[in-house]
Amino acid sequence: MSLREQWTTERQQRTQRTAGLLESSRRSRQDKQQALRQQWQQERQARQQHWADRAAGIRAFQAQRQQVQQQIREAQAASKAQADQSRRQTYLEFAEGVRQSLAQTGQSRLEMGAQLHHSLQAFADRMAAEGVLQVETLRQERLQMGDALRKGLSQFGLQLNSDMAELLGELATNRQTMAAQQQSTLQAFHQTLQTEVAGQMQDLSSQRQAAAQEMRNNLVAFTDDLRVTVWGVAGIPGQALKPADEASTPAASSPTTSNNGNGSSQGRDPHLSTDLVAEPEQESPAEEVEALVDEVIAEQTVINETAITEDVESESFQPEAADLSDISNLPEEESSAEAWVEDTLTEPETAEPESREPESREPETREPETTGSESLTDADILTYVNAYTADLQKQDPSLSLLQVIGNRDLVRDLLTQGASDLGMDPADILTILRRMVSSSTVTA
Repeated sequence: MSLREQWTTERQQRTQRTAGLLESSRRSRQDKQQALRQQWQQERQARQQHWADRAAGIRAFQAQRQQVQQQIREAQAASKAQADQSRRQTYLEFAEGVRQSLAQTGQSRLEMGAQLHHSLQAFADRMAAEGVLQVETLRQERLQMGDALRKGLSQFGLQLNSDMAELLGELATNRQTMAAQQQSTLQAFHQTLQTEVAGQMQDLSSQRQAAAQEMRNNLVAFTDDLRVTVWGVAGIPGQALKPADEASTPAASSPTTSNNGNGSSQGRDPHLSTDLVAEPEQESPAEEVEALVDEVIAEQTVINETAITEDVESESFQPEAADLSDISNLPEEESSAEAWVEDTLTEPETAEPESREPESREPETREPETTGSESLTDADILTYVNAYTADLQKQDPSLSLLQVIGNRDLVRDLLTQGASDLGMDPADILTILRRMVSSSTVTA
């Protein structure tokens, strides 16, 4: 079971326990309220019965009063002589009865008021005690839930640290493996390049020597033919013939003519230099080899950069690739291709009419590229992580930052996109994620 499933199961269990406690508390509160409501209903019915009895007494009293009045009227009609005596006596009796009835009614009202006040006071005390008990129960439940949540977050932080350490170990192993592969590829490329350049330089040297020998032979033959054509077989009058090998030197002077291809010639100034018949200007083989070497290096650099980019996208980190385009930074025992080509093309002065200095070529210096992690701060990384979490929360609103960090696939995607977008080492992003987890645990 993964960490996310365990956390989800614990959360569901805590939710079920909380719902059960709340449901039991609500039921007990409803039962108590129902009991109090029934008691209050009984008291209300008792008061209504009392008021009904009182109304019946009043009605009976009114009926009795009417009867007394009727008797008084009859007594007045029967005997006017005893009317005053009898009315006074009746009035006194009636007043005494009314006074006693009012006294009894007032006493009963006072007793009922005292009972009602006592019952209301008892009801208020019970409600206050129940409220205090419920508040204390909720506080204890909240403390227990907080302790359980802190324990869960602590375990989650430990598990996350172990996962992060394992992921960093995998990243370091992959980086070392890729560096070794790249180093072996680079060494094989240099060996292949040196072999190819050596073969090409040998071919160029052979071709150049053959062309120089053929040109020297042609020049000697042309000089002899020209001398015979101009001066005849006897040669120049008063001057011995020079050796044939001196005709190719730049200081030798002899009469020159232009051969029209049919054996006829025209007279020229005999003091002209034989430089006019020197070999035609050709493109330097060193320049051709240098262009070929640059082309091969550029092509290999593009291939290596493409392979490194594909490895970074598949392994979610950026290894430190060597700069293959700057061949001048190689060690001294592995000399640069340009210097080696120039040394190979160097020949003795006797092989050419003129000695030609090889073109000096300074190695191109490249400024070290500054990585993107030097110009970025922790705030930028935090902003990027929060933006990544916000994008995920748009798809799943219930997803939190701890859930994102606890999912290895999401962390791997975050490291890949962060390394690609920010151009920095994934280890820096992992450090920021650890800080965020620690701060979240302390806050909880």
